[in-house]
Amino acid sequence: MRQRVLLAGIWEQENSDFERQMDELRGLADACEMEVVDVMVQKLPRMQPASYFGSGRLLEIKERLAESEAEAVVLLHECTPSQLRNLERSLNCRIIDRTQLILQIFERRARTKEARIQVEMAMCQYELPRLMHASDHWSRQAGGRNKGKGEQQLALDKRALQRRITSLKRELAGIQEKKETQRRFRQQSPLKKIALVGYTNAGKSTVLNHLLMLSEQAKEKQVLEQDLLFATLDTNVRLIQVKGHTPFLLSDTVGFLEHLPKPLLAAFDATLKEVQKADLLLHIIDISDPQFAIKREVTIQTLQRIGCAQLPCMEVYNKVDLCSDLQEEKRNDALYISAHSEEGMRQLLTALDAWQWEDSVALSWRFAYDQQRELSSLYTYADIETRTEKENGIYLQGKLPSKRRSQFRGYECEEI
Repeated sequence: MRQRVLLAGIWEQENSDFERQMDELRGLADACEMEVVDVMVQKLPRMQPASYFGSGRLLEIKERLAESEAEAVVLLHECTPSQLRNLERSLNCRIIDRTQLILQIFERRARTKEARIQVEMAMCQYELPRLMHASDHWSRQAGGRNKGKGEQQLALDKRALQRRITSLKRELAGIQEKKETQRRFRQQSPLKKIALVGYTNAGKSTVLNHLLMLSEQAKEKQVLEQDLLFATLDTNVRLIQVKGHTPFLLSDTVGFLEHLPKPLLAAFDATLKEVQKADLLLHIIDISDPQFAIKREVTIQTLQRIGCAQLPCMEVYNKVDLCSDLQEEKRNDALYISAHSEEGMRQLLTALDAWQWEDSVALSWRFAYDQQRELSSLYTYADIETRTEKENGIYLQGKLPSKRRSQFRGYECEEI
């Protein structure tokens, strides 16, 4: 049964993007399988430091909770421990701030052991300051030099939580060491590494699955795709090998989000590493979203924050099938696709081919018949267009990345 919740937020004076943020909050609640029964908003210069809302609006929310039979209030912002405590006392119900809501989604979606550990660690880091403030009232039970029972219990709880965080970090380090070995192995591969990036729910997983289908890969290789925020939490790497096109490794990563809370940064660690190691970023943008320009900018700013702004990036506008008439003029430096209807997917592969071979040179080679090992090595790096077998050897024509030319210079010959 879906939990019934009331959405609530402070519309601060300088916030011109409030309505979009509330719509996104509703999307997050839906992703957490909550039923939104009402929405309450208060316009203020800034949120109240003690109780988030003003006293009058708190009374209105309490009445609305009783009328709608909502079980919890979901807040637009991340709140301080004291704000959460005061709200729970005033409203006599569970209070969930934006950070806690996203953590709950992550907890539901984590599939791999690494993702589950990262989410638990983020939840522990979120709970630590709230644990300290939750027991404030117990600390006043005894005076003088002796600590009260509440302070003693608080210290025990705090140490237990810190020990759990330390244990999780140690366990995560072991998993990440193995992952790093896998990344180093992929770095040695001649295949280009491409990472899908973009705002959450832009369609990155759908793009990956469609390319896997064109690759005739087994269905087991496909990843979860849903029309929900944060449908994908685990980072997945797949080989894309479509007939007639140059193969590459493609990473599906966790979607970005505006104002990403600090406790969640650890949960993005795997995505961060995959993005940093990529040769090319495919920035997937949901052009059917009226706010796509804002979300595009959020992704660009996030890439700058994580030190990936210098990586080559190709913008791909997805979901054109949901747009009866594109309001924006098409850009020549971007691609327009529909991962569901296949529109533009072949053009995407052609564009990726062109990118992979843009720094290459057209050459001819001759290999003796006893040089099969060297010939096999050339096939690893080159795009072979013709092969002719003659009495004095095997002649080939094709393209080779410029940085690999010196490795096979001794086999170059005049055109066949």
